[in-house]
Amino acid sequence: MFRAQPLPAQTSRTFHHRESFSATWSITVELLESGSRPKLIVTDDSLGARNNFDGRLLMTTPMKYPALYAVADRASARQQSLYLGLVLAEYASLVMVAVLSVNMIADSRYIFAYGLLLALALAMLVLRSILKPERRWYQARALAESVKTTAWKFAMGARPFQEDADARQYMRQMLQELLKANHSLGSQFDGKTSGGDQITSEMETIRTLSRSERLAIYMHDRVEDQLGWYSRESKANANTGRNFAIGLGGIYVAAFVIFLVRICQPAWIYVHPDPIILLGASALGWMQIKRFNELGASYALTANEIGILKSRAPEIVDDEALSLFIDDAEEAFSREHTQWLARRSALAQ
Repeated sequence: MFRAQPLPAQTSRTFHHRESFSATWSITVELLESGSRPKLIVTDDSLGARNNFDGRLLMTTPMKYPALYAVADRASARQQSLYLGLVLAEYASLVMVAVLSVNMIADSRYIFAYGLLLALALAMLVLRSILKPERRWYQARALAESVKTTAWKFAMGARPFQEDADARQYMRQMLQELLKANHSLGSQFDGKTSGGDQITSEMETIRTLSRSERLAIYMHDRVEDQLGWYSRESKANANTGRNFAIGLGGIYVAAFVIFLVRICQPAWIYVHPDPIILLGASALGWMQIKRFNELGASYALTANEIGILKSRAPEIVDDEALSLFIDDAEEAFSREHTQWLARRSALAQ
């Protein structure tokens, strides 16, 4: 969030960065160093003066979300790690089984290791089928994002939180409904922040700011944050998908070369394509789980949608327009997450 801070009496070594949202609306960020303590100062040029926001300079710190968000976020991360760890362990076990099957040795220890790896692969499959960590991962992620959306609407004074007299009651009610709808996740919640504030002081403070201040905060901490995240993830997924495709092609070529060697040298029993073929199948399965190319395209589309949405900022002239803008922005963020959840749920079935 942004907090009012006085301008230092003396400044030196000023770093200046300007981020334009349109031809007439922009935010200027300056890093001024007074002694040894840097200050990050944000000004809104649309208000006409450098020392704007009713004469205040604003210092950026992240808005603190309700404690329920942190609990759901950690639960989602744990279940994601569990699911992907089980999948990787299963694939690794199968690849090692293929390696050992190249030349079976008449030794009880060798046969025991072979059987142990097969049992391990089976155990990973059974655990995934019983625990279903991917479903808890998706459910906890959906809960965390819903709480985040609700928190931003409250802090911005958007619908249904416009009236201060009822805002806190609506916020508590909505959080309670979200928690009730996801009560099955209770066993996955830890106690680190369960007793923390559900309506944080940062959320309350932002509500008291002027419309232009709230808009500047929302553009910087929410819209720009989401735009940057989707842009980075789009590029990262596209690059990873391309690299996996190249690597998979290399594996196929290597397997074909090994096959040709076996034709020319049948006596070379240690040269066998099965392990590398199974390695390729595992890589292909990982690509299907992660869906790099699909996510890259979807995230790029969302980033462009956010970019178009961002251009509406200069047109916001009253609280009703701000509330509508917040609704549309949060709907865009939620729509992508809903689509992600649908894709993941279909894959898990």
